[in-house]
Amino acid sequence: MALIGKIRRNSWLLIVLIGLGLGGFIIMDMFNSQTGAFGAGNQTTMGIVDGNKIDYNNFSRTEQILYSNAGSDVYGRRDYLWNHFVEEALLKDAAEDLGLGVSRDELRDLQFSPDPNKISELIKARFSNPTTRQVDYAQLNNIQQALDRGELGKSPLGPYWALQEKEVIKERLQGKVVNMVSKAMYVPNWMLEAKHYEQNNKFDIAYVQIPFDEVSDIDIDLEDSDYSNYLNDNKSQYVQDEETRRIVYTIFDVFPSKEDSMKLRQEMVDLVPKFRDTENDTTFVENNYGSIDGSYVKKSQLNPDVADDMFEGEIGSVYGPYIAGSNYQVAKLLDRKVVPDSVRARHILIRAQTPQEAVIAAARVDSLKNLIEAGTNSFDSLALAFGTDGTASKGGDLGYAGPNTMVKPFNDLIFYQAEENKLYSVATQFGIHLVEVTGRKYINNDEAVRVAYINKSIIPSETTQKTINNEALEFVAANRTVDEMVKNASENEDLEVYTSKALKRNDFVIEKLGSGEETRRIIRWLYKNDEINKVSPEVYVFQNPIEYYENKYVIVALKSIQKPGQVSVADVKDDIETLVKNQKKGESIISKINSQDLSAIASQFSLQVDTFTEMFLGIRATRDVGSDLKVVSTAYYLNQREVSKPFVGEKGVYVVKVLKKVENPVPSNIAGMRSVHSIELRSPVQPQLMDAIKKEADITDKRSLFY
Repeated sequence: MALIGKIRRNSWLLIVLIGLGLGGFIIMDMFNSQTGAFGAGNQTTMGIVDGNKIDYNNFSRTEQILYSNAGSDVYGRRDYLWNHFVEEALLKDAAEDLGLGVSRDELRDLQFSPDPNKISELIKARFSNPTTRQVDYAQLNNIQQALDRGELGKSPLGPYWALQEKEVIKERLQGKVVNMVSKAMYVPNWMLEAKHYEQNNKFDIAYVQIPFDEVSDIDIDLEDSDYSNYLNDNKSQYVQDEETRRIVYTIFDVFPSKEDSMKLRQEMVDLVPKFRDTENDTTFVENNYGSIDGSYVKKSQLNPDVADDMFEGEIGSVYGPYIAGSNYQVAKLLDRKVVPDSVRARHILIRAQTPQEAVIAAARVDSLKNLIEAGTNSFDSLALAFGTDGTASKGGDLGYAGPNTMVKPFNDLIFYQAEENKLYSVATQFGIHLVEVTGRKYINNDEAVRVAYINKSIIPSETTQKTINNEALEFVAANRTVDEMVKNASENEDLEVYTSKALKRNDFVIEKLGSGEETRRIIRWLYKNDEINKVSPEVYVFQNPIEYYENKYVIVALKSIQKPGQVSVADVKDDIETLVKNQKKGESIISKINSQDLSAIASQFSLQVDTFTEMFLGIRATRDVGSDLKVVSTAYYLNQREVSKPFVGEKGVYVVKVLKKVENPVPSNIAGMRSVHSIELRSPVQPQLMDAIKKEADITDKRSLFY
C-alpha cells in the first residue's frame, strides 16, 4: 500500500518511465536491420532499387512458380531471379522517363506471332521443339486459345504465363533501351582514321624472348615492398566495388573402407541366385533398384568383364558381381538376336504436353487405329488429316532411320518390339504416336543382347561416415586458429589446407566445395563473424548429390576482410605471388643484358632471334608472343631499325627491333568503314548497358538476410 501511495504522489515519473520504455522499443525497431526505418525496409523487404522495394514473399512465390520443376541449382536460379527483379525495376523507371512501353498488341506478337522473327527470344527458348529447334506453334496456339477463352488463368499454366509476360515485357523494354543507346552512337572521322592507321600501318619485327625460368625460384627473395610496388603499378586491376572475404578451409573426405566394399560385394553375391531363378525379371529388378532397358546392345557397348559371356552364354544366365564405375553390378542375359541396321516407319503424331492432353491424344490414336484396321480409312489419309508434324503431307512416312536417331521410346518400339505392317501406339515427349513399321534392312547381321542390371553403389557405411565425422569434430575442437589449423593439417597426409578466392556476401560457390545450401551457410557465417584467423566452431557437412550420404566434412576459418576500394597486399598476396616473382625475375634478367645486339643477347642466353611479320597495333594475338600487348605497343612506337630497351612482358623479358614499317594512306572509303566500325562499337552495348545502369543506381541488397 505504501508503494502504491508513493507511485500516486509521483505519477509524472511513471509516465516518463513508460515513455522511455516505449521509446526504447521504437528505437530498437528503428535500428533493426530488417524491420526498422534505419534498416530501410520491413521483415519481407530483401532489396530496394531506386526506392522500389523487392519483397521476399513475392520473390519466393515467383521462384516457386517459375522453377517448381527445375533442377538443383537453387542459388544459381535465385541469382538470375534477383537480377531480373533489379533490372525490371530499373527498366520500369527508365522506360517511364523515356516514354517507352509495350502495348497489348505488341505483347501478343512477342508471345504468339506466326512470324518467328517477331517472337520473344525467351518464348523461343522455352517453347521450341527440342528436335527441330523450331517454335512449337501447336503448343503456343493451344495456349493462345485458352487465353482468349479466359481459361488460361484457371489452369496450372496460368500463374506461370502471367509471370512470363513480365519477363517478356522486361526483355522487350531492355531491347528498346539498348537500341536507343546503340543508334545514338556515332563513329567520327578522326576515330575511323585512327582505326585505319592502327590496323593498316604494319611493321616487321625481330625479337628475343628470354623466359622467366632462366632464373630459378630459389634465387628470388620476395619482400613486402615487392608486392606493394606491383600493386601500385597495377592499381586499376585491383579495385573492388564491394567488400570481400576469404576463408582458409580443410576437407575431411569420406571414402568407403575395405570392410564397406566387401560387405556390399557380398550382398550382391547373395542376390545372384535369386536373380537367376526369379520368374519375373521386371518385378525383381524394380524391387532391387535395378534397370531393364528396352533396347538391345552390341558387344562393344557392354562392360568388357561380361561382354564375351553375354554372346556365348545361355539366355537367363547371370554374371557378376563386377565393378562398373563406382558400383558393383550383376547382369542377366534376357535375349539375344540379330538386329536391323535401319528401319522404315510411318506415324501419326497427336501432340500432348499435359497429362490431360495425353489422355485425349491416346483416345484419338485408338480411334484412328480402329479406322485403319477396319479398312474404313487409309493410314495416308488419316496422317494428312490428323498428323501434327512435317510428315503429315507425306502420309506420315519417316523414311529409313538408323538406330538411336529417334527419341528412345519410339526407337525401341520400331527396332526391337514392333512387327512389320502392324499398328502400335507409343508415348514420347512430343505426344502420342500411331506407328507402323514398313521395312527393315539387315546389312551387317550383327547380334545384340537385351540385358537387365542390378547395381549397388560402393559408398561409405554409416559407421565410416560417423568415424570421419568424429575425426573432424576432434580436429575443430583442437584447432581454434588458422595457424593451428595449418600446422596440424600439414602433419596429416590426408588433409590439405585451401584458401578461397575473394568471396562476396551473396556468393554461393567455393572452389573444391561447389554450390549448395552448405556452401551458402559457410559464406553467411563468414559475414557474421569479424574475427580474423578464427576457426568456425561448426563442422560443415556436405552430401553426395546422388546417393545422399555424407561425403565430406569441412572446417573453415576467416582469413581476411577486404573493404571496398583498393585491395591490400595481405588480401591478394597469394594471388599475385607468381606475377610479382616474374617481375623480380625479369628485373634480374634485365640486369644481365649489356648489349643492344639481338644476336648477342640470344647467344648470351642460348636462345635464337625470332621474327614476326605484318604486326599491327590492333592485333589480338600472335604466334609465340601470344596476346602480350606490351610487345606490340613497344614495337609500334619504335622507329625503323630501332632497338628497344629490355622490358618485362607476360612470358618473359623481351628485346624488340623494328625491321620494317609500312604506312598506308588515310582511307578513301570512310562511309564503308563507319558502317563496319559502328557494328563493332555497338556490339558491347547489349551486355554492358544494364551493368552501367546498375552501377549508377541506388541498390540496397539484403538477400543474405533471407537465404
